Amino acid sequence: MEVLKKYFSKYIGLILSLSSFILLPHCASNLNSAHFPSTEVIQIAHLIQDEVPLSTSLDSLEIAHEIVAISKQYEMDPILIISVIKVESQFRPYAHSSAGARGLMQIMPCVIKDYGKETAVTHVSELFYPQKNLRLGVHYLTYLMEKYSHHWDRAIAAYNWGPASIDQKLQNKIPLPKVYYKKVMDSYRYFQEKLTSSENLS
Repeated sequence: MEVLKKYFSKYIGLILSLSSFILLPHCASNLNSAHFPSTEVIQIAHLIQDEVPLSTSLDSLEIAHEIVAISKQYEMDPILIISVIKVESQFRPYAHSSAGARGLMQIMPCVIKDYGKETAVTHVSELFYPQKNLRLGVHYLTYLMEKYSHHWDRAIAAYNWGPASIDQKLQNKIPLPKVYYKKVMDSYRYFQEKLTSSENLS
């Protein structure tokens, strides 16, 4: 019974939002569409709703809205963002690795020192705030994409290993580590296929 209560509590917001979105075309003349989630937000929420653990308080629709907003600000594919989150934390906002990485995108405290000021993240405890973690994580990933001329394999490897390690490997012509990159790309394909499947059904 408790499991059912948690399940119901977690998804009722998304169900209501989806219902509102479906009904929107029939009452658009009387309602402000700004009050309703965009198609892209609903798509991202649908992709991640089964990924978010029931034991967390994370709302899939709310976090989807944040992901879409940040993806537009940084011109980054939102599917890539959720793929990194899936690999890094399995959508657990309070995830804390043995190495010290924290939050949804498993950010190391040292990243705050270099990039926190630009994203208004000043203290390590803020890495457990989903919105701040996302903003800093995407900001950092965007920096890596630009640094490596949008070579995803290099940028994504650097997100996991650190740019200094990847720079050294490139300089010495040492093959880049592939395991983490493959995990992210596997997740990316999984979400892309899920999105395509849902679009075909609609």
